[in-house]
Amino acid sequence: MNSIRLLLEKRILLSILLPVVLVGLLISVLSIYFFAPPLLSLLQNGTDSNLKLASGLALAMCEDRLNYLLDLRLENDPQMVTALRRETIEEVKAISRRFHSVNLAVVDEKGKVLGSSLGGTAKNWHVPPPGEWQQGVSLQQWGDVTVRMHCRYFPFWRWRLVSFITDAEYMRPIKIARRMVFIGTFGVLIAIVFTSVLAFNWMVDVPLRSIIYATKGVAEGRFNRVYPRRDDEIGKVASAFNAMVDGLEQNQRKIGFILSQLQESEELYRLVTEHSLATIIMLRRRKILFANSRAERGSDFSLDQLIGMDGMEIVHREDRAWVSKRLDDLEAGVRTRDHLEFRYRRKGQEEGWVEVLAVPITYKGKKAILVHGIDVTERKKSQLERENLEARLRHSQKMEAVGTLAGGIAHDFNNLLQAIQGYAELIHLRSSAGSDQARAVEAIMQSAVRGSKLVRQLLTFGRKVESQPTPLNLNDQVEQVTDLLLRTIPRMIRIEVKLAPDLRLVSADPVQMEQVIVNLAVNAKDAMPDGGVLTIETSNVLADEELRKSHPSLASCEYVKLRIADTGVGMDSGVRDHIFEPFFSTKGLGDGAGLGLSMVYGIVANHGGTIVWDSEVAKGTWFDIYLPAIEGEGARQVETDAPHLVGGSETVLLVDDEEAIRDLGATMLGMMGYRVVVAANGKEALEVYRSCVDEIDLIILDLVMPEMSGAQCLEHILELNPRAKVLIASGYLPDADRNSSLDSQAKGFIQKPYKLDTMLKAMRDVLDRAGG
Repeated sequence: MNSIRLLLEKRILLSILLPVVLVGLLISVLSIYFFAPPLLSLLQNGTDSNLKLASGLALAMCEDRLNYLLDLRLENDPQMVTALRRETIEEVKAISRRFHSVNLAVVDEKGKVLGSSLGGTAKNWHVPPPGEWQQGVSLQQWGDVTVRMHCRYFPFWRWRLVSFITDAEYMRPIKIARRMVFIGTFGVLIAIVFTSVLAFNWMVDVPLRSIIYATKGVAEGRFNRVYPRRDDEIGKVASAFNAMVDGLEQNQRKIGFILSQLQESEELYRLVTEHSLATIIMLRRRKILFANSRAERGSDFSLDQLIGMDGMEIVHREDRAWVSKRLDDLEAGVRTRDHLEFRYRRKGQEEGWVEVLAVPITYKGKKAILVHGIDVTERKKSQLERENLEARLRHSQKMEAVGTLAGGIAHDFNNLLQAIQGYAELIHLRSSAGSDQARAVEAIMQSAVRGSKLVRQLLTFGRKVESQPTPLNLNDQVEQVTDLLLRTIPRMIRIEVKLAPDLRLVSADPVQMEQVIVNLAVNAKDAMPDGGVLTIETSNVLADEELRKSHPSLASCEYVKLRIADTGVGMDSGVRDHIFEPFFSTKGLGDGAGLGLSMVYGIVANHGGTIVWDSEVAKGTWFDIYLPAIEGEGARQVETDAPHLVGGSETVLLVDDEEAIRDLGATMLGMMGYRVVVAANGKEALEVYRSCVDEIDLIILDLVMPEMSGAQCLEHILELNPRAKVLIASGYLPDADRNSSLDSQAKGFIQKPYKLDTMLKAMRDVLDRAGG
């Protein structure tokens, strides 16, 4: 068949194509040789004749106008000569209208164009002096334009009468002539080719078409024969084709059954692999030999990329080592099957999870591994989310339990401190100033104050107490804490203090702010056992849009920033995730309770602030605390005068479940002139108040009491007398009770433990308030 095809190709080239090409080339050469030169010469001569005729007419026009001037004897009249020259130039320009593409110009002896049928365009040309012009019809370069010209000289006015045509206009008919020659040649060639095609169609194409049609029929399952009409090569091809069809028709029946079985097998394979819910991959020495379409849909790779690549590239890099080891053991026969769950690279560079069952197989006589995998990413996400929610719930419950414990301790402890504080004040009032007894009592009173601060710390940690904010300059607290740190921390730690001189005021509790600075400074000291630098810095910050992008919790306002940084050991990821959790500590047993940073976080949150921090192992840690600045200048703290005890003569109902506090209050208030009536709980207080509602001027009411709480008692009192004056005195004020009491219009609140002067002042504020 190949020899017949080559022979047919050779005969077609020799009998049809080659003669056509040769004849076409011959006709083209003859046409160009015989027709092009005479035609081009004729066109050139015609153009040159027009140039000469135009310049001759222009010269005749000039001589005629000169004779007119001489006849009138006006050759010495300058105005007449000038007018006539101008008129002559216009008439010369008008001559160009008689010719196609020929222009006329009048040039003086210096080469200046006096007038041209092209108008202002020609005047801008740089025309060489006439002495440089060639005689006859010649090519000249005028500026950037090439012209073909002929010149006549008019001696009387020393004019050159130039007829010219631009090179583009001159070449246009020549190009048209060439195009006509080539078109004629091409037309002859087309005629020859068309004749050749007709011959080819009759001699070759029709027989070949019948063979091609029959061949397509064989491909489609139809065994048609062709009937040769000649004994040449094409006839022999037709006979050979018929013999081939006979053989194919005999073999068709033999392979029909095999094809049907293959189709059924292929359909079953396609259904199992392509519609499987699992990813199916075959591996040998970690190389992928086969992958179904689900493997392509779930990964970053196409099927062409998957086949032949290392299967570990799909596995997450942190899981590749152990997954590779397990698969190698499986292929080596260590296991009969293996169940794996690992991360892999999902489509879109996302991290996914897959659960895999792998079994060893034999493929093409060699060991391999067949892997079936199911994507379990959503299940893992749900599992992780559930674990996260459970952890947050446990944390919330732990914090709530700690807060409740702190509140309970605070109530009882504040009552004890109130008794200690009150009786110490009572003894101090009865002692001589400067005596040993007075100094000992003052020490007891200071201890009670420190104890009350400890209770406030516990309540602040549990967020069970509101802070007592005042306009505060943080620089004052930093200076006080710095004096303490200089005396207590090791000298190998250098303290650097950078205080903004124009620091804005904040509304904050001074005691709690001092506690924040001390806790962070102590943590920084513990992080630098071998020495380092402790930096305490204050500054004014405007929370603009750029800052809020990095710290979304900040509002759009001005803040005062307190930064405490160290150059210590830093924290790793295992510590960073737990630093604000209560009772979490990296210190040894007995070195810390793990409440420091939790307390700092609670204080900052209670003040409406934000705490931002970062740490790097072996480089240090920094904490930035942002507190809202007071709008306007605010008011600074002022020094208070010495306590001034102001009493009264009103009747006071003191309600408290602690007998010591009732006895102490009755004694101290009685010393200050008040008439005191006591009650041990809310029910007893209501009975007393009903019996003498018109006599009692002020009610001092505790909130946390047995049988009836202070909030419930307050509601009943206000029902009896909406204008009753009630002062709440409590060491622990739950949020719900506080809201209830404030909504019920209590006139004031004082925190236990309190000093006598503080209590007396609060009482007078309520008693002296107009309107009841």
